[in-house]
Amino acid sequence: MMKVFIFVFLIFGTKNVYSDVFVGQFVTKVYSGYSHKGIFFKVSTGDARNPSGCKAGLNQTFAVDPEFSNVNHVLSVLLFAQATTKQVEVEFYSDKCYQNHRVIRKVAVY
Repeated sequence: MMKVFIFVFLIFGTKNVYSDVFVGQFVTKVYSGYSHKGIFFKVSTGDARNPSGCKAGLNQTFAVDPEFSNVNHVLSVLLFAQATTKQVEVEFYSDKCYQNHRVIRKVAVY
């Protein structure tokens, strides 16, 4: 019985840290050129609650942390999406902050 409980807990009881996604957004601003090598971008609508360690609270601005992403590649994708007014899907970590903003995991352009 104990083995069944442990198995069920491992399958259903663990936290998925990649569960937060914004779909159908437009990139409205891209911020880059910081000495810390990270970039930030803002989407058109919807507020995301930041992880508890972030001080920014609810907002539409996301961070690209150079420790977890290739900043130049993400910057290219964001600028392409902004210039062509394509919609984006943004998936972000639910437990990471960078400069008090949510850290993206990946971004897709439609």
